[in-house]
Amino acid sequence: MKLDTKALANAFALITGIVYAVCAGLVAIAPDFFLSITNSWVHGLDLTKIQSVNITAGSFFGGFLSIVIFAWLAAYIFGAIYNSLVKRA
Repeated sequence: MKLDTKALANAFALITGIVYAVCAGLVAIAPDFFLSITNSWVHGLDLTKIQSVNITAGSFFGGFLSIVIFAWLAAYIFGAIYNSLVKRA
């Protein structure tokens, strides 16, 4: 089954953007709670030492734009590689 690489990339970028926006909003509302969650993901690191909750419009949109572009490129490359492997099978 061949994937439509652009549709896959668009869907992944959209979902990534939504998750990023929701996460940023929740961090702005409850920073300590989400810091404790993130600390549980990175075993052995204490992120409280570098905690900074300073979400500005510029940092939000810069992060949003860069992660959506990265997600789109990653999904597009994934789809292209997948399609090339399917052709061989």
